[in-house]
Amino acid sequence: MIPSTLPTLSLHVLPSPGGIDWSSPLALARSAVRSTLLPGNRDIGHVAVELVGRFGRVLTGMTDAGLRAVRILAWERTGFGVLFRGYPGRLEQAQDLDRELAAKCGTSRRSCLRLQLSEGAYERVHRYLVEFRQLGVSEVYGLPHRPRHREGAGCSAFAASCLDVVGALGEELDAAWAVSVRVPMALLGPPFTTRGVPLGRLLLTGPRRWARADEPHQALQCWDPDSLHRFLAGDPRTRTLGGVPTLEVDATSLCTPSDPLWRAPEDDVLWRRSA
Repeated sequence: MIPSTLPTLSLHVLPSPGGIDWSSPLALARSAVRSTLLPGNRDIGHVAVELVGRFGRVLTGMTDAGLRAVRILAWERTGFGVLFRGYPGRLEQAQDLDRELAAKCGTSRRSCLRLQLSEGAYERVHRYLVEFRQLGVSEVYGLPHRPRHREGAGCSAFAASCLDVVGALGEELDAAWAVSVRVPMALLGPPFTTRGVPLGRLLLTGPRRWARADEPHQALQCWDPDSLHRFLAGDPRTRTLGGVPTLEVDATSLCTPSDPLWRAPEDDVLWRRSA
């Protein structure tokens, strides 16, 4: 149990209603539509960030401003171009997240990763969250967008960047929920081409594998909330605290990074894996 006097960084993971399957383009399209049609919210899953320390409590997460991906797929015929686009985004309010988190206690729809931080790491990630809002990074929502490059962020990329800022996004955590696929160019409509890709094509005749390196493709790197939820639920170190499967990690001994919070476009680090 983490002592209550120490600063903590928590990732609250809310899996999708139906499970998002990244094993192939066909599986992704079908699982995304199925998850959208099932009761519940967070169609593709969600990760919220909570920071507690001497400056108070921050609870927030990146979200879109009313995006409905299936509607865009159907009406704008973007195909998997929808995965690469940027959309209006915003940071969520603590009171809204508090209500949702409380409602999902004691269910299979919530898990938590909680890190005990040193004071130096806490101050660094607190400054990052303040500047993230001040610089307007939250105004763009997108799956592959790199938050520390000021491109915008999806909810998972935002959460991963908070771990990265304090030096806690190591190989184990990165591998637990990282997604790296090659999307065939034939499945990409706007913004890559003016040719439309009907939703029916993705659902009925979509390929059962991602593109190979020597085939025309666009590489996609992102993080998947469902994968992180499965990792946390299955880790033997995870305990149920307050009705929520929680993995507590003592990160106080980690060396707090001293690199700039904001990176140049060519400084890729974990946001550009080989694909």
